[in-house]
Amino acid sequence: MSTKVPNSNKTPIKIDFAPVPTKEPDEKQFEVDGEDTLCGIGSFHPSWLQSFATPKCFLVNHSILGVLQGAFFTYLIGCLSTLEKRYAFETKGFGSLAFYTVGTSYLDDSVKKKNSPVYFGTLFALRLLGPTGGFLLSSLCLSYYEDPFYDPGYGPKDPRWIGAWWLGFIVLGVLIFVFSLPMILFPKRFPSKRLPASHKKKEAEPYKKPVEQLKDMWIAMKRLGKNPILICHYLGGVFRLNGLVGYYVLLPKYMEMQFRQSASKANLYSGPAGLVGMQVGILFGGIALRKFKPRPRMMTGGIVVAESFSFFALIICMIITCPTYQMTGTSSVTKPSFNLQNECNDDCLCTTKVYTPVCGPDGHSTYFSPCHAGCSGYNKTGKQEVFKDCKCVHNAELEIVEGDADKGYCDFECQWLITFIAVLGIGKLIASTARVANALVTLRCVDPEDKSLALGALSGVFSLLAFIPYPLIYGALTDASCLVWEESCGKTGNCWIYDTDKFRYLLHGVSAAFVFLGCLTDVAVWYLSPRLKNLYDDDVDEDVLQNAGMNGVMKTGVVNGSMGSLYGDEKKSTPL
Repeated sequence: MSTKVPNSNKTPIKIDFAPVPTKEPDEKQFEVDGEDTLCGIGSFHPSWLQSFATPKCFLVNHSILGVLQGAFFTYLIGCLSTLEKRYAFETKGFGSLAFYTVGTSYLDDSVKKKNSPVYFGTLFALRLLGPTGGFLLSSLCLSYYEDPFYDPGYGPKDPRWIGAWWLGFIVLGVLIFVFSLPMILFPKRFPSKRLPASHKKKEAEPYKKPVEQLKDMWIAMKRLGKNPILICHYLGGVFRLNGLVGYYVLLPKYMEMQFRQSASKANLYSGPAGLVGMQVGILFGGIALRKFKPRPRMMTGGIVVAESFSFFALIICMIITCPTYQMTGTSSVTKPSFNLQNECNDDCLCTTKVYTPVCGPDGHSTYFSPCHAGCSGYNKTGKQEVFKDCKCVHNAELEIVEGDADKGYCDFECQWLITFIAVLGIGKLIASTARVANALVTLRCVDPEDKSLALGALSGVFSLLAFIPYPLIYGALTDASCLVWEESCGKTGNCWIYDTDKFRYLLHGVSAAFVFLGCLTDVAVWYLSPRLKNLYDDDVDEDVLQNAGMNGVMKTGVVNGSMGSLYGDEKKSTPL
């Protein structure tokens, strides 16, 4: 329709109005869902499968796969000391890639930005079920002997015990294979996020040759390299991964040595020690971000405060200790190489090939084996095994006498294990509240088209600077704490006895140093955080509203919500 409106010069102005829509924009304005939104593979796209083409279904399957991957990783950690004894190798080697990050970008692209914290919090919390389950599974498997149908005559606390390490690998391998198959059936994008046809035209780009694609990727990489927030964020992740992953890899071994726990119980305690608290912290952090939507400066400041609790927890745990037992013939003070031989056992031709500790008559002195204790007799009454006529044992006055020695370690009691687990758990609970915020920083400090590349680069940086170095770093500090090595046929195997005090200081000190460096980079991100924009707003939704909902209200006329231009204002009319 048209109308004439008089102006100050008495000259009529003809203005055309477009009909105002009274319902949702015409479906024709939106692109029709194509094969990119269908579940399936190749030409296989059955209708019953399309009900699974939702972000929630992807979240469930992706989380289950993440749980299994995490369980596999920590199961390997839990079996590490057993594998060292079984195959006589050292704790050194190269790491592997981190969890694949494509799924995170895929999920972020498929949900509204305001809902991303909740989805990420759920995803990360569910993934942590994996590490907990891996430790528990290793605890269960290692409680059985390597050959479940054979009784070796000794229990899990005996250093010679080799648990059924292979059992969990079969279970986890089958489950990972089964739940990996549905991942290839999800669509390129979900149909729930419907874009205007104009967006489809924007997305359609002419085919580019591989050389041109490489050139574009190089330009994008240079763009990422010039992003100070992203670089600082990468460095913070590298420092934290080196410190915390290395620490948790050695935590079961540390509990075995420091608190005199069996491999099975050490893994049972390592799971709850921090991982359960992390699940609560991640969920709380995601929900808090969704509810309060803090500004970038507030959010990154919270990251600094939360991550610093990991540092303080490590310092406190370094102070927590138990009374150290001294293996007779070893001393961390006298010299770097230790002599288990003395005059009373020189003729016994003792070796360190097999570690069979015995406890002397004083109830405190532990000897590497009956041979090193100079024992020549043996008596077994029920389950109690006693070695007789030992010439190298000490009495209560630390005098070498001839006496008997009981098989196994001397009684060892420590009341600090629960305190150690509690401090570690509280530190991880508070630090994990920053996990979702860290993910948002990674995704929001880059252009939307660079998200997948940024996450891929993140995986590469972590692999190169964290997952490769940390086994070498922590393997070296573990070896530096060793007192007695297994020696067989002139070759060195695994470590039998550690200097527990030195191990405690090195493990916690190095880990705390890495975490502290990570906190410094978090401070840099906090300083640069005003550059972060659009943390919770969804640009695509705004575009849909603009292009599909209001673009046809008026062809000319309204400016800044006023009607002034209708009456001859000099302002230029601009369509919404």
